[in-house]
Amino acid sequence: MIAEARVERGLVVVEDLVDTQLLDHRLTPARSFGLDDARNRRRYALGIAACVFCAIVGGAPHNEIYRDGDVVAFLDRAPLLPGHTLVITREHIETLEDIPAALLGPFFGVVQRVSRAFGPALGAEGTLVAINTRISQSVPHVHAHVVPRRKGDRLFSTAAPPMLWVRRTYQEGEAEAIAAKLRAALG
Repeated sequence: MIAEARVERGLVVVEDLVDTQLLDHRLTPARSFGLDDARNRRRYALGIAACVFCAIVGGAPHNEIYRDGDVVAFLDRAPLLPGHTLVITREHIETLEDIPAALLGPFFGVVQRVSRAFGPALGAEGTLVAINTRISQSVPHVHAHVVPRRKGDRLFSTAAPPMLWVRRTYQEGEAEAIAAKLRAALG
């Protein structure tokens, strides 16, 4: 439970009921989020505390395939097709429109690397890349869906039965095996 959020040395500091701590992942300088007043600082801190992607950045269980100082990529827990990967910023940034220009290159560079890895790692013939901004954005933390495609996968088929964004679950051990192949392909 967060009791207070404030700006200290340009970073958001969150005070919970037990202790004062810097969140365990890198934060954007407070001024870029308009965190000069207490209401905005609290809203920002509460968003990070409840964000499942921030928890993943901090070490929550996931099938990670890539991580660097700016970006994390991991398998979606409910994929459209096996290998469906989410690429997120390490910083809590809500939408594509909010990403600082300096982070666009690193973010989309990882999207491109994952897309390229699908062929050798999974035998994919193509890729779908999608980013929702607010509408249908189930987690308010910017993320790109990178989905391996194959002819006949029915992802956007009008044939019966159409697939159109139907989620599935991985079989036991399937996600771990796919993540290992993608990590190897990404080097």
